[in-house]
Parts: sequence; C-alpha cells; structure tokens
Amino acid sequence: MKKVIIFLLSCIVLFASSSFSQCMADDSVIVTLPAFDVSLNGQQTTSSYRKYPLIVYKNITYFPMTYYDARLLGLSTKWNKIDGLSVDKNEDYFYEYVNELNDDKNSSRQTAQIITGKIKVNGKEIDNTKEPYPLLLFRDVTYFPLTWRFAVDEFGWEYSFDNTKGLIISNDNVIMENPNTYNWIVNHYSGAGAGSMMGTDGMMFPVSALVEHTEISLGDTTFEGTNKRRSLEETSLSLYSRSTEDVTIKESEQWQYHIYKIINDREELVYKKIFPFYHGELKVLQHASCLIDIPYWKEHMDVGNYVIRYTHPENLEFIKKGSNQLYSVPIEAPPHSSHFYLESTVTINK
Repeated sequence: MKKVIIFLLSCIVLFASSSFSQCMADDSVIVTLPAFDVSLNGQQTTSSYRKYPLIVYKNITYFPMTYYDARLLGLSTKWNKIDGLSVDKNEDYFYEYVNELNDDKNSSRQTAQIITGKIKVNGKEIDNTKEPYPLLLFRDVTYFPLTWRFAVDEFGWEYSFDNTKGLIISNDNVIMENPNTYNWIVNHYSGAGAGSMMGTDGMMFPVSALVEHTEISLGDTTFEGTNKRRSLEETSLSLYSRSTEDVTIKESEQWQYHIYKIINDREELVYKKIFPFYHGELKVLQHASCLIDIPYWKEHMDVGNYVIRYTHPENLEFIKKGSNQLYSVPIEAPPHSSHFYLESTVTINK
C-alpha cells in the first residue's frame, strides 16, 4: 500500500526572507502547479490564486504549510539561526485560519530553490541532500514533500487521491474548537427582536445575526463608511428568549464564521473562525449578546466580492426551569424574515 501512494504533501513554514537566506542554496528548480483540487481537514482549496499554492516537483505534489496551514493539519513550526527549522506535532487548539490570495492568477511554471539549512522533524535531523524529494523554498516559505514517511509516520495524517475529488488530507487529532470564553452579556428586553426561530411547544428564540448585504468603499472616510467597516471587523450575535418560562440553553457544537472571496464565479475560503455559542440560563424576556472580533477585515480587507457564512448546529437545545425535558429549536431563518441572516454578501470597492 505504501508503494502505491505517490502523491506528496508539503509542509510550509512562513518566515522572513532574510531569515531564509542562510538556508537557501543556489540550486534552482522548475516547479509547476497541480491541476487538481485539495481538501485539508475538510477545507477545499485550489492553487490558482493562493499566495502559497501547491507545487509539483519531480512528479510529486508539494504542499505549503504556512503558520495557519501547519496548524490546520496539526503541526507547529519553529525557526532560528542556530537550530534552523523544526516541525513537530501540535496538540494545541485550532480555531482560526487565514488563506492569503493573489489578485492575479499564478503562472503554471515557477522557480523554487533546494534548502540546505538545518531541519528537524519531531526532533529528528533531516539531511536534505539525501532526500529523494528534497525540501524546497518557494516564495520565502519552506515546502515539505508528503511522502508516507513524513505524512503518515511523522505527522499522523491520512491522505488519498482520485481523479474526481483530487488530493484529500486529514488529521482527526486536530482539536477543532475554541477554548476561549466570550463575554456574552445578558439583559432584559421589551419582547421585540429580529426574526424568530419556532421550536417545540411554541418556544421562540429569535437570533439577530448578519445583515443581508454590505457595500464598502475603501476611500470612504465618512462616519457611515467607518461604521460599515467596523461592522465587519467586530460582528455580533444576539439570542432572544420569547419563552413564557425561564430556560437553560444547553452547550452545543461550536459555531464557525467563514469568509469566501468570489473569484471567477467560485468561492475561495479566505478566513474562518470557530467560537462557542451562548449556553446557560435565560429568564423570561432576556437576551444574550456578544461581539466577536474578526481580525481578517482589519488586516486583509481588499477590493472584491465576498460571502460571509455562519456554520452551526442544526438545533439549539434547552430545558425549562424545574424540568428535565429537553426541547429543541431549529437554527434557521423563519419565513419572510427581513432581519435574520446566517449568510450575507459584501462588496468592497476602491
């Protein structure tokens, strides 16, 4: 079986170009872009516009492991001038991801260099001069080949390839959740609220989420323009209880906030963040609200069309005060609601 698998994933580590100059030989090699899609722990991606795309060398696929790609697959990376590069299994939580894109499409043929600096994988030194598929430097990022030795034996990944789905890489040991606590504020309200979710026994839990569409001009410095940008940089969620009895919201699977950029009519994920939704007591006519920081919009806001999408459990579960009976509310927009969106679009102009 080991001899059958030939596709290789590479590990990338993102460092400053000045740091890499001491790890780089003069040996330049020609690499190409793969013609297939890739799935990383369920996350689909292509190489056409990625700043750090997959590359192919000697008929073997190499994959970039930037700071975020490494953690997405359960690895941590370190580099210094004395010890060089080290790649190790990472047992920390993963809950935020950035995928940088270029404005222009990547050329199908590129130039990379063979690295000669010190390299360790799980504490073991790697002699890159003896590797049949050596580590490469591409756009100031280190690329590892995904041999069975690296991908399976050292990193604990599972991977497969077929002509329809492309290259699929997964690591079930990655802790895909956010351990941080969020400052949910609970207050009374008048009984009004955004579109509601109807659940068992007439229980209603309106959730205020996204607006339908936002259009922003980067050159707009007015009060309104500034507020529009801030509304993306710090999004909010509110949970209103219209129950006639006090309830306790059960802890659920964590929610995810995704941003996709539209390129050639295709959605390309550029950011996602995982966070826990509210759980705990809500009395009659109370609502819980929380502001969620989205640093992507502060650091990477660029011209284009985007889709924002919350992914979430199908239902919100709760119990009534003094009862052990479990009730369930579907997390979906009610019919004809004009204020309840778990998906929205964003247009950013110059």
